[in-house]
Amino acid sequence: MRRLINLIYKYHLFLLFLLLELLGFILLLNNRYQRAAIVNSTNAVTGGYFSAIENMQEYLNLKQENDKLQKENAKLRSTILNFPVLEENLRFFEIDTNVVIIPAKIISGQISNNHNYFMINKGSKDGIRPDMGVISEDVVVGITTRVSTAYSLLLPVINVNSKISAKIKKNNYKASLIWDGVDYRYAKLIDIPNHLELFPGDTIVTSGYSFYFPPGLLLGTVSEYYHDEGANFNHAKVKLFADFDALQNVYLIDNYHQNQQDSLLNSATHE
Repeated sequence: MRRLINLIYKYHLFLLFLLLELLGFILLLNNRYQRAAIVNSTNAVTGGYFSAIENMQEYLNLKQENDKLQKENAKLRSTILNFPVLEENLRFFEIDTNVVIIPAKIISGQISNNHNYFMINKGSKDGIRPDMGVISEDVVVGITTRVSTAYSLLLPVINVNSKISAKIKKNNYKASLIWDGVDYRYAKLIDIPNHLELFPGDTIVTSGYSFYFPPGLLLGTVSEYYHDEGANFNHAKVKLFADFDALQNVYLIDNYHQNQQDSLLNSATHE
């Protein structure tokens, strides 16, 4: 008993503090306004906590969701290329069900040299091979060149060795798109018949005359048009649709007919 009394005496100030805190808390709970404030504060704290946890989970799932969306986009683009529609008169082109779209991500590259390149995170194990067309959305990026098991190199439009078969959308006249190594935002349209007149804003698309790209994919718009005196052809400066400084997600076009087309073309050139 004496020990208990000594203990109480020793800690009487602390015990008094606890008692006063308890009484104050009871008085607060008996006051409905104070009780409501405490409940609201508690709800705000717990709500903020669970919101932060949910935001963290969404962030952690972001990469998985992005990969899922890219695969779904690839399936959709494959369907669009297999069943293209001519919007002008709403009739179907000849149906070609031998095009598959493969999604990939750019993991490195450069845009400041004459021989620019990009590397993607897909290779032969994913069905990638050389000479496949590469797009971003409906915009032409380039063509695959070298392929390893897990990675591939792309020859982009902004490489001096690049040459894309193009056409002028408004009249379907064919030309070629090359890069002069000056500005990654612009390319050069050559082999334009000199009787044609182009204007700023005219759209340039793929011709479909190569095995890499189907017709109608976006390349750029005319920025300036030049008449070459005494020549049979003129040229134009083209503002590219592709933003090569911000590329991340790309899609590769796997054309099952390409081997047959290559074989026929090679046989014809050797006759």
